[in-house]
Amino acid sequence: GRRVHHRHRRLVNSAGNLWALDTASNRSAGADLPAVKFKKIDKWLASGERPMLGTDRWALTDAERKAFAHIGRTLADRAIDNDARDRAMNQFAKLVTSRGARIVGEVFAEIPGAAAYAGDRDVGTHEPRRPHGVAARLGVGGEQLRGRFA
Repeated sequence: GRRVHHRHRRLVNSAGNLWALDTASNRSAGADLPAVKFKKIDKWLASGERPMLGTDRWALTDAERKAFAHIGRTLADRAIDNDARDRAMNQFAKLVTSRGARIVGEVFAEIPGAAAYAGDRDVGTHEPRRPHGVAARLGVGGEQLRGRFA
């Protein structure tokens, strides 16, 4: 059948530049399917031909790399049927979101105070206070501000 955008298509290219590649290298690798991209990046890392972070600094585990490569090969198969495409895209969405959650968890473990800035994290609530006297210090009256900041 006709190929259409999948509901998880928005997650494609959401991983970012995990290797701190320069712009040209990142664009070059970005056009490849995961397995080819990983081989290219491994070659660059081994040869030192391009500046990049070492594997100890990547935000991908070996298992995630293998899963991305497998999903990429599955989706690249022109003979894939819609059910298989849906299964692969669902695996992709699960992989991307679980990887994101893992990374966020690692950041919060390393920097516990960062959780205070996470809008979707249970860090307690407080009543926001409006600063007093700001309008007077700015030389504007309440009528000028009414409706603008409320």
